[in-house]
Amino acid sequence: MKILLINYSDHAGGSGIASKRLIEALNRAGYKATLGVLSKKSDFPFVIELPKNKNFDKQNANMVKKNMLKTTNTAIHSMNRLSKLDIDKINSFDCDVVHLACINNSTISIEDVAKIKKPIVWTLHDLWPICGAEHHPNVLENDRRFIDGYTKNNFPKTSKGKDICRLTWERKKNAWKNINFIWTALSNFQNNLLASSALFKEQSAEVIPNIIPTKIFKPLNKITVRKIFNIPLNKKIIGFGSASHIDGKKSIKGSCFLLDALKKIPNKNDYVAMILGPAEENFLSNLPIKSIPVGSISDERILAALYNACDCIVVPSIIETFCNVVYEALACEIPVVAFNAHAMPDAITHKQTGYLAKPFQSKDLANGILYCLQNQKKLKPQIHKDNKTRFNEKAIIEKYLQVYKTAVNSTRGLHAN
Repeated sequence: MKILLINYSDHAGGSGIASKRLIEALNRAGYKATLGVLSKKSDFPFVIELPKNKNFDKQNANMVKKNMLKTTNTAIHSMNRLSKLDIDKINSFDCDVVHLACINNSTISIEDVAKIKKPIVWTLHDLWPICGAEHHPNVLENDRRFIDGYTKNNFPKTSKGKDICRLTWERKKNAWKNINFIWTALSNFQNNLLASSALFKEQSAEVIPNIIPTKIFKPLNKITVRKIFNIPLNKKIIGFGSASHIDGKKSIKGSCFLLDALKKIPNKNDYVAMILGPAEENFLSNLPIKSIPVGSISDERILAALYNACDCIVVPSIIETFCNVVYEALACEIPVVAFNAHAMPDAITHKQTGYLAKPFQSKDLANGILYCLQNQKKLKPQIHKDNKTRFNEKAIIEKYLQVYKTAVNSTRGLHAN
């Protein structure tokens, strides 16, 4: 079995990380798998830059032009009018299956997806395939357009400008009407949305989680790690990666909820925040507890060590389709606090492996942080037990191989004409 996995990047975002891990595992299992990207940044051996479309015109291709659409939905919007990649070169690539991950940033246009002649498997890393131009529906406004269809009458009252979401959705509907994709989803949440979507109503996906390298993300001695990184031994360390857009109440990463929650925690001198990623000055200046901003960490072993230095990890997102951070932390046997929404119930068992707070209540998020900090010894055995079955790389690869075989051996994923 030869697989070409296409993602816009081999370094940016959760899909880039997940794609590299999957390709590495497939090759480790003896299959020829290649990750094709727009621009290779890593030295990863199974990654290649795919040939570019010489006729690409970036002025008319992809993203929302400034002021074209004003919306409260802070998720990325991609129109994918033209392809940066040469679709003919993709069709001539030596593979049995084309596996699509995230193809935003005009990696492949909507119309060119329908021109792929190889069987297609598509993993829902986000929800762009079932939405319009947006990568996630605006859950805080009960957005149902991806379910009901995009019409002139259901353009959100909070949005202004050109309805590029409806225009993009209509292009998908027209271009993809004669093709059925073989879907995989990272969570039951995504699978349920796929089945309820107007574009792919009643279709289903094989739910297959991302691979987490447990030889790297594993429990380490907390005291040893803290001494190495000069992290206080006498403080409770609260780790998180959302430290931006605190004024955006609808920002999908939920930093404003996290900040409010930390303000509600008593005895603030007992805690230190470890920020695992970029931190905006506006966030830092409003943070009510001392912090250790470590910035973006590209070395997975260092990241795993920093998880182990924490007493809990908080993921305050409004919407997540999987979230590598959650699973990486759990692999290190660190409890996770998140909202009881989207894909989080797939990952966290309430008061057993973490805490699922009421959506989207800062007070209960604070309760969750305190619960995990006060019950680490109680939570750790259940996390350890769940991890024995959660991170089975062999089982994940076997599921993908079955999906690939289904695509090759059936007319699904092939053009009806």
